[in-house]
Amino acid sequence: MSTWPLPLSHPGRVLSMAISVAAAVSLVQGAPARAATDGSGSASVRYKPAVRVGDVSRVAGRDRTSPSLHVGDSPFGVSENPRTGSVYVADASGVAVFDGDGCNAQTRSGCGRTPVAVPAGHGGIGIAVDGDSNTGYVANGSDGRVTVLDGATCNARVHSGCAGPHPSVRVGSLPSHLALDPASHTLYVSNEGADAPGHTLSMINTQTCNAHGLSGCAGMQRTARTGGAPDGLVLDTRRHTLYVSNGADTTVSVVDTSSCNAVRATTCETLGPVVRLAGFPVGGALDITTDTLLVPTWPAGSPDSAGSLSLIDTAGCNALTRTGCGQVPAHTTVGSGPIDVAVNSQTRRAYVVNSEDSDVSVVELARCNAQQRSGCQDEAPTMDIGFEGGGVAVDAHTDTVYAAAQGEGTVTVLDARSCTAGRTIGCRHPAPTTRLGPGPAGSALDLDRNTLYVADQLANVVSVVDPSACSAHRLSGCGRTWPQIPVGHFPKAVAIDSSLDTLYTANQDDSSVSVVDLRSCNSTVSSGCGRAPITVHVRGGAFHVSVDARTHTVYVANIDSDTVSMIDARTCNAHVPSGCGQSPHTVRTGLAPNTTLVDPVTRSLFVANGADSTIAVLGTATCNGRVTSGCSSTIRKIRVAGSPRFLALDAVTRTLYASTAERSLSMIDTRRCSASTAAGCGLTPTEVGVGLLPYGIATDPRSGFVVVGNIGDSTVSAFDGRTCNARVVTGCGDLAIQDTGGWPTNLTVDPRNHTLYVSDNVDAAASVIDLDQLAALS
Repeated sequence: MSTWPLPLSHPGRVLSMAISVAAAVSLVQGAPARAATDGSGSASVRYKPAVRVGDVSRVAGRDRTSPSLHVGDSPFGVSENPRTGSVYVADASGVAVFDGDGCNAQTRSGCGRTPVAVPAGHGGIGIAVDGDSNTGYVANGSDGRVTVLDGATCNARVHSGCAGPHPSVRVGSLPSHLALDPASHTLYVSNEGADAPGHTLSMINTQTCNAHGLSGCAGMQRTARTGGAPDGLVLDTRRHTLYVSNGADTTVSVVDTSSCNAVRATTCETLGPVVRLAGFPVGGALDITTDTLLVPTWPAGSPDSAGSLSLIDTAGCNALTRTGCGQVPAHTTVGSGPIDVAVNSQTRRAYVVNSEDSDVSVVELARCNAQQRSGCQDEAPTMDIGFEGGGVAVDAHTDTVYAAAQGEGTVTVLDARSCTAGRTIGCRHPAPTTRLGPGPAGSALDLDRNTLYVADQLANVVSVVDPSACSAHRLSGCGRTWPQIPVGHFPKAVAIDSSLDTLYTANQDDSSVSVVDLRSCNSTVSSGCGRAPITVHVRGGAFHVSVDARTHTVYVANIDSDTVSMIDARTCNAHVPSGCGQSPHTVRTGLAPNTTLVDPVTRSLFVANGADSTIAVLGTATCNGRVTSGCSSTIRKIRVAGSPRFLALDAVTRTLYASTAERSLSMIDTRRCSASTAAGCGLTPTEVGVGLLPYGIATDPRSGFVVVGNIGDSTVSAFDGRTCNARVVTGCGDLAIQDTGGWPTNLTVDPRNHTLYVSDNVDAAASVIDLDQLAALS
C-alpha cells in the first residue's frame, strides 16, 4: 500500500496502490475486477457478497480455478501462524482471519467460509506473527500504531478474543512493513511517512510487548533514521542483518541487528552502508540457499513501467562484510508495478506480485540469483490474481501462494505446483505483443494506407505500426521499433479522416488537438513522422476524438470542461490548415464527457458522460463544425448504471455497447434511440457480463463478435454480437477470454488480417490477438 513510487498516469489510475473497485469505477476513465462466473464459462455478473470460490472461465483453452476469498477493503499484508494454521490478512479496517489448513493448494474445503473480521486499527498494511508468543502484530498506516493480537484467542478456529479491544503500540508516521528478529526479540517497523518521526525504523521489544505482557508497549518506541520512505524489511538472521528498502531513495540500507535493536542502540545513529539500485525498491525477500536478497524494483528515469527484481549478493553485503555493497546488483524483468515478493525455500522459487498487471511472476531461483543468471533472461511465467495486487505469502508445506488484491478486497489461493518453468497448466498465457511507447492508449487504423496509429500518453507521441509486418498471422515483424510522431502533451485518443489524409489526436494535459499529415507518415513512408504537427486549442481536457466523415467534423470530448468541441475539418486538415487557429464551436453534453462516437446511419453523435451516468445523443446534421442550430435542441440523454467509459457500435445489429458497470456492458438499441427517435431512450439498457472493469470495446464485422478490454484482470472478453445485443440475449452467457498485458485499454480490429490490437497501457506494448482463434473459444 505504499504510495511510493506512484503508479504511472493512465485511464483510471489513482495516486495510491490501494484502491477499491468502487472507487475505480467512479472515476470517469475507469478501472477493473474479475467477473464471477457460474463455472460454465459464463460471466453473467453473478457473485457472492463475501466469498467467491471456483472462479472458472475459458481462457485460451484452459480453466481458471483458483479460489478467491473476500477479506476487507484494500488488503495488503499476509502472514500465516503455523501454530494454529491461521492466515491473517491486514486490510483497511483491521484484519481478516481464515483457515489456511482448510484453504490451500491441496485442500479447498474451507475456502467457502467467510473469514473472521477483526477490528485492529485503521489502514492495515504489514502483518507479522511471532510463533513463540503466539502474537500477531499489525502495522496501521493510518494510525501510526502497531496493533497487538492474541493468536491463542483470535484465530481461524477460536474467535473469543477477536472482537477486542486490542492493545496497540505508538510508532512513527505511516508504519508499513514489519520484521521479527527472534535473536534480539525485536520487531522492526518501517515508518515511511514524511511526518515526524518518519523515514525511520521503530523497534519494539517483543519480550515485553506481546499478547501476554504489555509492559513494554507504552510510550514511543526507539527509532533509527533510514533512507527516504522505507517500505520493505528483510531479515537475515544468520548474519544479524536487516535490509531496508528505501522507496524514495533507490537504495537499500544495511542494518546491524546485533547492535541496533529494541534493547541495544550502539549503531542505530550510524546505520551501515547502502546499496544503490537502478530503480525504486518496494519490499523484499531472502533466498538463503544462494545468499540472494530479492527486491522488487520500479524503474527510475524512464516512463516505462516494466518492473524488475533486483538480486543483491548478501554474502558480500551484510552487517559484517561490505565489500559487495558498492556493486550494482543484477536484476531480472518481471511485470508492471512489482510490489511484493515471497520465497519458497524448498522449491527454490520466488513469487513477485505485479500490482499493475494483476498477476504473480514465478522466478526460478536455481537459475536466477545473485550468482547464477542463466535463467534471468527468460520470460517468467505468471499466475492470475485479483485487481491491483498487494502482499504475498507462501506456505511451503502445501506449496500454496496467498496473494492479496487491494482493488477487489480478496486473497487468491494459488497452487504453486501448477505454474512453473516446466509446467504451465496453471499459468497465464498472454497474447504476443509488439513494443510501443510508454502508456499506449487510443488507436485507429487507416485502411487506405494499411497503418495502425497508437497514442503513447507518457511519451507524447503516436506510434506508427505496420499491420502487414506485425499481425496475428505474421509475428516476425512485431519485434521492430516503430516510427513515432510528436504530438501534444498526454495524447489520449486518435481519429482519422482518410479523405483528408489527416490524423487527429486528443491531448488531455494541454487541451489541444494535433493535426497530422498521413501522406508523409505511414507504414511505407516515414519521412514526415518527425515533423511538429499543427495544433488546435480546445476547452479543458481533450480526452477523446472522433470524426464524422460526412460533415468532416472532428468531435472532441473535453473531460474537464463538460463540453464537446466541434472542429471543421474542411478548413483544418493536413492540406488546408487555415481554420485551425479558430476557436471551435462547443456544446455542453453532461458531466465529464470522455468518449464520442459517430453513427453515420442515424446521423447521431453519442457522448459518454462519465460523471453523471448518462450518454448524450446529438444530431450530427444540425450540430457539427459548420452548423450548430441543433446543438442544444436535439440533445437526448440515456441513463445507464454506473460510469460510462467507452462506446462502440455494431452496425449490423444496431447496438451501442457502453462499458459502464464494474463487470458488465450496457447494450442500447440505436433503432429506438438516436438523434431521430427517442422512443427507447428512456428504457433501462440490457446488460451483458464481461470481465472486471471493462474499458475499450471493438466490434469485428467479419465474425460478428464484440470484444472488450478488462483492465481489472488484464484480459479481453469476446462474445457473439449476433446472439448478444440490445434485442437478442440468448448468447450473452458464453464468453471467450484471452490474457493480455496490463491494463488493456483501447482495442482496434484489422478486418483484413483478422487481428485485434490491444493497447496494454502499463506495459508499453500492444497485444496482437488472432480474432478467429478467440471466436472459436466461445
